[in-house]
Amino acid sequence: MGFGLFFCGEVCDASVDIYKTNDLLKGVVEFHGHVPRANLNQYYLRASLVVLLSKVEGFGMSVIEALAYGVPVLINGKMEIASMLEESDCVTLINDVNNTKEIIDKLLQAVDKKLRKQGREAILPSL
Repeated sequence: MGFGLFFCGEVCDASVDIYKTNDLLKGVVEFHGHVPRANLNQYYLRASLVVLLSKVEGFGMSVIEALAYGVPVLINGKMEIASMLEESDCVTLINDVNNTKEIIDKLLQAVDKKLRKQGREAILPSL
């Protein structure tokens, strides 16, 4: 399978139960809990997109880490770090993390940006 969703850090128990009881998501969704800083690189290397919609995150160091690995981010636009970033191929901002429609639309937009970038990178060397 070419798709997976993995969670690192604290996750609401109700969310875990929803994913674990959904037959369609078995084998697709992984929960890793707290990951020691020394082991985070393996997750960034596997990631196609990092999503951080936390309402309580301070600076958002994982955003910097993801961007350093070349992984695009979808983040809460109200986080402190969002004031230092602009929307781009690598950054997608969510204005209202309580708005499920906006989250889904922006998630699809972020995936589309990633696919377009991969397409450009694949075809440019042959031109």
